[in-house]
Amino acid sequence: MNRLTSTVVALTLAGSFAFAQSTEQYGTTRGAPTMETYSTGAQTGFAGYLGLNAGYTNYNSNLNVEGAPSSVKLLGSYVTPNQAFVMDAGYGLQTQEFSSKEATDSTISTGVMELATRYQFDNRWQLGVIYNQFFNKGSNFGANQADAEFAGAQLLREFNMGDKFIGRAGLRAMTSLNVNGDSVNMALIDFQMGWGQTTRAVSTTSAY
Repeated sequence: MNRLTSTVVALTLAGSFAFAQSTEQYGTTRGAPTMETYSTGAQTGFAGYLGLNAGYTNYNSNLNVEGAPSSVKLLGSYVTPNQAFVMDAGYGLQTQEFSSKEATDSTISTGVMELATRYQFDNRWQLGVIYNQFFNKGSNFGANQADAEFAGAQLLREFNMGDKFIGRAGLRAMTSLNVNGDSVNMALIDFQMGWGQTTRAVSTTSAY
């Protein structure tokens, strides 16, 4: 073994010994993995929501329904444990201002029931179907019964509003279900604010 090789070996052994001594003294050994738990912020289980929306009811040459619909609702919302599906049910006040002077009424206000179910993607976008029933105002929309019924698609994005509230914002498009030989269509902007939710905890493993 030549002198250079001997020197390298000696320095390596000395360094290893010094590192071992330092580790023993200061406790800098690599520890066991640790488990950390954090909240995703997304809702799971039940929560209450205040829902607001406003939009436009289309022009129809056969029915004087064009105007500006809006509503305020209290919703109960349930999110499955895996956060894949969202189900809403609630009741509120539906209002519509009709733009045509030939409409049955210039403005109406009535009770409305809402049911919805949506699929929730990993990025908290939600897409699904929605149903509304306007009580005792079927004649204002050309319905064939006392209530006017609408169904369609809803797209929402869920987001955190601080530590205590969750928001949802998006769009819906609905069409009438019980207008004979015709249709009434609505497009609305949705906003919901929720409270009382439980958030999902996620655990990760970290090594030090």
